[in-house]
Amino acid sequence: MCSSKSSCDLLTSRSRGSCSSDAGRLLGANLKILRNIILQDGAEFTKVWSKTSKSLISYESGRIYFDNYRCCYSSLLPEPEQLYELPKAPKMEKIEDALLCQCPLDKVLPNASDQKSCLLVLTAHNWLYRLSADTGKTLERIY
Repeated sequence: MCSSKSSCDLLTSRSRGSCSSDAGRLLGANLKILRNIILQDGAEFTKVWSKTSKSLISYESGRIYFDNYRCCYSSLLPEPEQLYELPKAPKMEKIEDALLCQCPLDKVLPNASDQKSCLLVLTAHNWLYRLSADTGKTLERIY
């Protein structure tokens, strides 16, 4: 593990491979670097955007998901931009969990729509939906 105190020393150690290859220790070293940068004397931050949610907020591949994946924002721009918001669904069709699926670049799938990122969502009534990750449009419903 990196034992240096300053962020520059930690980054240099990490780039040389001096840090542990253990994922937990590497994460700890990365968090220490981030903490050192944030807690610097004179560090100033500008509030760019804020949004609150009563449910879990998820982040995946440049997208921020709110309200159990019902609302999606792109985080690739200087200020997040809403990509889509699904209409409120009946309780039985409420999204319980989701998984972002992306096709490997070296594979060609039979349908062009299969090449694009999609969300596999599980609903309260145990249906599996495949939604477009860009528009939220339902591509398939699978029981």
